Amino acid sequence: MGRLKNKRTIVLDQSRDVVVSKIMSLVNNVNDEYKDLEWDIQKDRNILCDYSQFLTKDDLKNTHENKRYSYPDHFSERISKTVTNPRFFSDTSPKPADVKQGIRCDYWLHAVISAAASIPGLIESIAVARKEDSYIYGFVFFKKDKWVGIVVDDYLFYKTQERTLLFSECKDPRITWVPLLEKAYAKCHNNYENIYGRCMRDALVGFGCKDYKAYKTYDIKHNPAKKDKLWNSFPSDMKKNNSIFVCHGERVGCGLISCHVYSIIRAVNFHNHRLVEVRNPWEHGEWKGSWSNKRYNQEWSPWIIQKDNKHYIEKLNYFLNDHDSFFMEYDDLLNQFDIIERCYYTPPATHTGLDLTNKPISSWWNGEYNIFYATLGQDESDLSILKLKF
Repeated sequence: MGRLKNKRTIVLDQSRDVVVSKIMSLVNNVNDEYKDLEWDIQKDRNILCDYSQFLTKDDLKNTHENKRYSYPDHFSERISKTVTNPRFFSDTSPKPADVKQGIRCDYWLHAVISAAASIPGLIESIAVARKEDSYIYGFVFFKKDKWVGIVVDDYLFYKTQERTLLFSECKDPRITWVPLLEKAYAKCHNNYENIYGRCMRDALVGFGCKDYKAYKTYDIKHNPAKKDKLWNSFPSDMKKNNSIFVCHGERVGCGLISCHVYSIIRAVNFHNHRLVEVRNPWEHGEWKGSWSNKRYNQEWSPWIIQKDNKHYIEKLNYFLNDHDSFFMEYDDLLNQFDIIERCYYTPPATHTGLDLTNKPISSWWNGEYNIFYATLGQDESDLSILKLKF
């Protein structure tokens, strides 16, 4: 059994390069099957939740009745032992469609992860080292003015009856990067329950963002100049500006789920219609208004062709109802969401991720990256700016 003798599996430092170097060294020092004895999910029930906070059994019973801190019957096992030919990434890189939400409401985290996966190199900059044949993985996050390096094994929680993962997973169960990244993020916050119901800003900061801003869409949709400026800042098929967006709402509208988070994939000008592609990691609860997937004989009708016996929009390279994303008009986006929030990603000058099993994974990209997300049902703040240290 591989162990990290006399070395902690959490590394803290204000220098990201120092943390990355130490995490890579820790991973590189393991040659056998690794098990994280410092954060052992097979033995420590507080990894799910800090049960010490409940003074009596009645306290815990009351929280179970409210479906908080309550989990179905479960067990733990290596993901490498439960699937055939597991691998960290599909086709050497992560994809937004890989992300599938689990039973808990950390949908905000899944939306950020899904959107981040659309930028080449971003997820690889978080998952900085791995030895898949030794079942050891290293991740780096930013928390409370310090970079945090996390080492985890591949033991995960499974539902006993369904024999499926208890928390997040990839659509292809052989792909492991989503549940392992979530596990590392839970370890960074002490347990899984602590990442339940947090805000997206936590993940944005944790992934390394700065210059946070928030705007009221009311001021944007009634100001043509601001409206055009925001539209032109969105990523598109023709303009890959490496920005990512996530959005959530507090009120249900036209099929959207209240208090749920969606990621925005791209914006396109389709035959003089401004359309935005939106994705829901939960796989249900999608837009049912104009340009939705169900409206074959309305807005989409003139451009539908058959490909592989499916409805296909050639200009968008998009199969209607073939995945969990959908389109909505830009005006509908502004009308549905009250606030649009933005963060920038500015990568370090140099960094190369390391896959110690195969070949080196992607290095940090060049340039500056935008992160937007929108919220429904809020009225506060015309403009707020938060400077976050990267």
